[in-house]
Amino acid sequence: MEVMTQVPHLGWPYSFWGISWSPNGKRLAFSLSRPGWLEHLYLLDVETKEIEVLTELNKDFYPVWAPGGDRILFLRWNREFDTFCTIDIETKEIVALFDVDKATGYWGDWSPEGDYIAYSRWGSVYLYDFATDETQEIVEVDGSIFVISWLRDIRILPVEAQQKLVTTWSAIKREAAQQ
Repeated sequence: MEVMTQVPHLGWPYSFWGISWSPNGKRLAFSLSRPGWLEHLYLLDVETKEIEVLTELNKDFYPVWAPGGDRILFLRWNREFDTFCTIDIETKEIVALFDVDKATGYWGDWSPEGDYIAYSRWGSVYLYDFATDETQEIVEVDGSIFVISWLRDIRILPVEAQQKLVTTWSAIKREAAQQ
C-alpha cells in the first residue's frame, strides 16, 4: 500500500472515525472519511510521520489494536449489516470475523490477552471468543451502550450506558476464574 507524510485533502472534509494507539506507542491507527462516502484505515508512524494506507474502497472504521500489536480490529460497513474484521499489520490480510446488525454499537475492544472481543448491541454487551468462534451476551442494561473499553491491566470491562453507568464485574470475574 501507499506510504505518505500527509493525507491528501481532495476537497473533502476530514472526519475521523476512530483513533487507536499501538501497544508499543509508536503508531496510530485511524479511520478517515474520503470522497465517495468511504472511510479508509491508515497507520501513522509517530517517529517518521509516515502514513500508510491499510484499506481502501470500503467503509472501514473504529480501529482498535490487538494487545500483541500484530492485528487491528475494525468494523466494515455493508448495506444490510456490518462485519467485525481484523487486518494483519504485516501481510494486510483481512479476516471477516462475524456480522452484526445495524443496531450494534460501533466500537469493539480486545480483551487484555487478545482472546476475546467485547462489543455492544443497544443495551447489551456481547463477548466473542476466538477459540470457539462463539458469541454470548454477558450483560444487559437499561439504555444504550455506544463505546466499550477493556482495562488493560485487569480483567474488568467498564461500560457506560447512555442513561446510567454499569460495570460488568461478576460475569467477567467468573470467566477469569475458570481459566
